[in-house]
Amino acid sequence: MIHKFSEKNGCKFIICSDTGENHVSTGADNQDSALYGVISEDCQFIAVADGVSSVKYGREGSQAAVQSVKWLAEQIDLGFVDIRDENNIRISYVLNWKSNFEGNWDDYASTINFVIIKGSDLLVGQIGDGLILVDTEKEKHIYGESEDFYSCETYALGRAVIKSSFILELLSGISNSVAVMMSDGIGKEIEPDQRVEMLGYISELARSDNSAKEIEEWISELSERNGDDKTIGIMVGRD
Repeated sequence: MIHKFSEKNGCKFIICSDTGENHVSTGADNQDSALYGVISEDCQFIAVADGVSSVKYGREGSQAAVQSVKWLAEQIDLGFVDIRDENNIRISYVLNWKSNFEGNWDDYASTINFVIIKGSDLLVGQIGDGLILVDTEKEKHIYGESEDFYSCETYALGRAVIKSSFILELLSGISNSVAVMMSDGIGKEIEPDQRVEMLGYISELARSDNSAKEIEEWISELSERNGDDKTIGIMVGRD
């Protein structure tokens, strides 16, 4: 179990990741990647990616996917990319991810889930499966596939990224938030009608002192249900 915890600039970040039995049994690496960071006093991000297991270099693809979120957050913070310009965000992000590789981009296919905060704006981005939960205190927002089963086909970063598969939503006027994102090894185990309740539970847990330990125990229990890699990233924004 990989566990990272950090408090920076009034923000709290938690990442827990566990290699699934499907990969442990074959000696393969965890295909999930996660990254968080504080770009400036009013700009932070967190991202979780899941390399597609059927491709050659899914791990490398997911690592590049989260690094490209960091790059996008930097561009937004510097004013080079407008956080409200969805088309530019989609194009810029995908091109940056592709710039990491030569050859067939489909060999590096990966999903991506991310949240970028800039001032009072919170940008949610998602390609492919996984689950994002955002609690703004005023409202709870859920992003993810509605099916309660493992699909055999996944939208992902690759040679061709369908515009409609790159979900973006901007939440404005946000002063206090909790963003939670999970790779599908976790997200698919949460029934659609349980997601709001789960978000409330994780929001409270994330603000407590024992959050990391409880989250690790929860992921360990989920490992008995499926053999996929499991990663959760949590960002508690500043008040």
